[in-house]
Amino acid sequence: MRKILVVASVLALSVCMVSMAFAQGKKGGTRFAKKGTIVASGEVGYESKTQEYDGKETSSSTELNFAPVVGYFVTDGLAISVFPGYMKSTDKPKGGDEAETSAVALGVDARYYYLLQGTTFLNAGVSAAYLSGTGEGDVDFSGRDIKISVGGTLSFGKKWGGFASLDIGYDMQTTKADTEGAKDSSDNGIVLESAIGIFF
Repeated sequence: MRKILVVASVLALSVCMVSMAFAQGKKGGTRFAKKGTIVASGEVGYESKTQEYDGKETSSSTELNFAPVVGYFVTDGLAISVFPGYMKSTDKPKGGDEAETSAVALGVDARYYYLLQGTTFLNAGVSAAYLSGTGEGDVDFSGRDIKISVGGTLSFGKKWGGFASLDIGYDMQTTKADTEGAKDSSDNGIVLESAIGIFF
């Protein structure tokens, strides 16, 4: 139930922010978010999450992740991006010792940018990625990651330039250890991300 409430809250916040954008939006003087624009950036994220295995909460963890991202605006406002990524987390099992988990990812992101005023945008998006990593006891695992997020973006320059974004979202990971009889494990939590990049 808590997960459903968090997802609903993030979606409600997205609707409110986009509604505000429609009410306040003004024409801008930048090529950023225009059809045909290419963007390249580096994203850094911090996440606090809980893990469930076999229907029971088993641990809490914090995670740092990094991803270089390349995207293309297929139409005004809508960018489709691809990214490889790396994440490392510190897990705190209930009644156990801390353990570290690392993973690499390959994913795609769809994000819509709505002009608020000048070079300031609201953004909302969803991403999906395939994960492969190593956990406690050097046990390999694989899985998927789905994330929804909203935030703000400020661009610099007209025909080409830079941009910076700050987003908050909800991340849902499902992984499975590469061992016989293993069951799916779910990791869910709030993530805060920042990005700096260029557009041309």
